[in-house]
Amino acid sequence: ETVTTVMQGVDPRIFNPSFSDKEFFKDRFVVFSGGKFELRKGHDLAIKAYKALQDRHDDVMLVNSWYNMWPDSMNTMAASQYIKFEIESKDYVTTMNKVLRDNGIDLNRVITMLPRPNAMMPRIYKNTDVGLFPNRCEGGTNLVLMEYMACGKPVIASYNSGHKDILNSNNSKMIEDMKPMEIKRDARTVAVWDDPNLEETISHLEWAYQNKDELKLIGTQAGKDLGQHTWKKS
Repeated sequence: ETVTTVMQGVDPRIFNPSFSDKEFFKDRFVVFSGGKFELRKGHDLAIKAYKALQDRHDDVMLVNSWYNMWPDSMNTMAASQYIKFEIESKDYVTTMNKVLRDNGIDLNRVITMLPRPNAMMPRIYKNTDVGLFPNRCEGGTNLVLMEYMACGKPVIASYNSGHKDILNSNNSKMIEDMKPMEIKRDARTVAVWDDPNLEETISHLEWAYQNKDELKLIGTQAGKDLGQHTWKKS
């Protein structure tokens, strides 16, 4: 009786589908991955899935916006079964590029971003082709996902937890095959997350590369749907 749910919203004055065609990298298929770098956000899966795409196609590139100011959160990635994760520098870009290089990512096809003002993000989103969000758990609705979709851009995203309030089969390519993942602290289970299937993630990413016209239609629907999820409405 004393609990209510307030959905996160987007600012449509900033995040909207207007002028959503790319200005840059028109000859590349650009994958965007965002959110602070940690195990919960599934960036290890994003790296592994992008690696598969990179090895198949010479014209793909990765734009990542993973800045994380909380070291303890970032260090949870050491528990990943998918990637090698070692931190040897306090410099963020150096650290991220080392993680990518250690896992076979061609840094010549990568842009590792530092934090930007929120109002600058739409131009970045609109110069990419698809957002990759294989998150394991979202207590909210994932604001980065929402703002990306609001710009009329398509996503490949896990259909679990808070994502379920945003995604549907028309506005996204949903990762639906998942298995339980126990999160332990001092040998005690403190959470159970949904671990998205890597092969399904790779399959969706390859589909996106091969079906760019259909992918744009998904992005158009995403922009329409997320235009209804405003802060004012929330």
